[in-house]
Amino acid sequence: MDDSLRGLAQRQQNDESDAWMAACGVLFTVVFLFSGWSGRYPPVVDSTTEWYGDLRAGFNPPRSPPFYDVIYDDAECPFGVESDAIPDYVYFGQMVASMSVPSHATCLMNCIENPRCVSVNFFEPMAFQKKGFCELLAENQLDNPRLMRPFQKAVYYENIKCRTEEEFVSPTNVASRKFRVKKPTLHTNDEYAAVFKKLARTVKDYNTQFRLRRH
Repeated sequence: MDDSLRGLAQRQQNDESDAWMAACGVLFTVVFLFSGWSGRYPPVVDSTTEWYGDLRAGFNPPRSPPFYDVIYDDAECPFGVESDAIPDYVYFGQMVASMSVPSHATCLMNCIENPRCVSVNFFEPMAFQKKGFCELLAENQLDNPRLMRPFQKAVYYENIKCRTEEEFVSPTNVASRKFRVKKPTLHTNDEYAAVFKKLARTVKDYNTQFRLRRH
């Protein structure tokens, strides 16, 4: 009798263990499928990206075309600094240095003074900031075009260099011309009287023809 009871208890324990293992297997399968992981389809994860301390998750489509930019600095580049600017884009390449700057001109000058700098990212100041943010990069977009990303209120500059005296173009002097304006002709009283008489005859003829048509 005791052996049969012990056997029954052992079977119940085994059944409970099997049920627990089955429940764990179902739970694992549910979690496995819910996470989206399989050999063919990787899980989808929503996340943000931090790059050198500033958040760059809110990408926006570009709105402005590239343009040619020139600034002037009498100390380092007396004939101006030229660069190719691509607005609403930044390059996520290797960074040399970063700093706060009052304008993009200071950012470009810092790049010229740094021998490792090839291109820069300039971020315009936010509403609560007085200075913008400058990133000096050790490479440009040709090194890895996939690292160019759209970013609102930012400008990517490359091909930064001081212009030479031969490249400097002085502003063209526009010669002023004097235009003579003909003074209006003043009519006499007799001429005004003749015009009024002509208008009176025209109005009288129109009224006469209008009355004839009505009758």
